[in-house]
Amino acid sequence: MTGAPTHAGALVELRAVTVVYPDGTVGLSEADFRLDAGELVVVSGPSGAGKSTLLAAISGRLPASVGSVLLDGAEAASMGAAELAAWRRSTAFVAQGAPMLERRTVAENVAYAVEIARPDVHDCRSVAQDVLEGLGIGETGDRRPSELSGGQRQRAALAQALAKAPVALFVDEPTANLDPRTAAQVVAVIASHCQDRMACVVASHHDAQFALSSARRLWVSDGRLGAVPSRSYETLTDVGP
Repeated sequence: MTGAPTHAGALVELRAVTVVYPDGTVGLSEADFRLDAGELVVVSGPSGAGKSTLLAAISGRLPASVGSVLLDGAEAASMGAAELAAWRRSTAFVAQGAPMLERRTVAENVAYAVEIARPDVHDCRSVAQDVLEGLGIGETGDRRPSELSGGQRQRAALAQALAKAPVALFVDEPTANLDPRTAAQVVAVIASHCQDRMACVVASHHDAQFALSSARRLWVSDGRLGAVPSRSYETLTDVGP
């Protein structure tokens, strides 16, 4: 792979990937996974099951201990620093508690992400404000990150990622601290971004907020990736207003 992703085949692929941390903990075990352009995949499972490890692996931020990770058809383990950097610039990863620059306002943080990722955009502040408003936090643009509530800060970090117009968006627990109505709004924005911009979105999540979307749903338990067990549908089908 050279330059931006080409989307010729799977955007991301895991082949029998196992991830073992330095302390011997197995974060992911023999996982097979494929992510295509424009696809929305939601990975559910209990806390500590391996969802965050899966996101780190498929985003190219955590190497496999065993098996192969392919990013836009290229073996991640064989990619040079420049190729990995190009991949990461074209994607976005939103971890829980993602940092923001306190010396900048919220809108300036988001606009800066646009400036770095999309040099062809001239009015970065306008793009930033549009994304913030779409996530229901347009009024926070002139505040500092420390002045936001936990839920607002979470959405501001997501705004940074969406404003980059990435080919792939990897989000860890995007609605964990939000009320049902706000969470539904965030889900709609993520799904729309995936569909409208043909970007891939992968989100790990505990609860039901993505259950009514058209996402492909997977389950992680004890580091093993598979189909969602039928017994879990009882708790994953009701989304309140």
